[in-house]
Amino acid sequence: MSYLGDVVQHRAPGARWEIAHHRIKRYHLNKHPVLVSGTGEDHHFLPDLPRARAHGNLTGFRESPDDAMAVYARGLIEQLNRGDQPDDEEMAEDEPLVEVEDLGDDALRGRELEVSLREDIVFEHNRVVGRMLKALKQEDGITRVIREDREILLVATPTWSTPQLQEWVARYLQDNIRDLRPV
Repeated sequence: MSYLGDVVQHRAPGARWEIAHHRIKRYHLNKHPVLVSGTGEDHHFLPDLPRARAHGNLTGFRESPDDAMAVYARGLIEQLNRGDQPDDEEMAEDEPLVEVEDLGDDALRGRELEVSLREDIVFEHNRVVGRMLKALKQEDGITRVIREDREILLVATPTWSTPQLQEWVARYLQDNIRDLRPV
């Protein structure tokens, strides 16, 4: 992680480390070091993607492409070099509301779909996400829902497709969160 931080800072000379102060006190990186640029209002949390990918690789739930870390670092460097003027269209493209990946069949658990939620949804609307999990468990064809991480859900289903689950989750979030950016 420190090597990645060094590479990013070398390529984004205006970036600096600061302690995050988030309006949500329970935010997982509140009062932790983060990379910022410009006035520091737009925090770029370096540890998130590498930690989530490493966990997925170690548990065997997900394999990362060989260039995943390089792609992440390039995007982070671009954001830091832009400072506090993020391109709203690009940010919306970079962070979809929800992504669903088919993990295939597991001998013990059956077919699983992995749901990745946008970070702001998880931290600003955690109760809505909790209610969504309960509602999803009640749907026909869903045999199990597990919250693997704050923003990662594992859904066991023999019948649902990835687009069907993605649409269901997106619609639930849009119906239950006011002023949500569209998918």
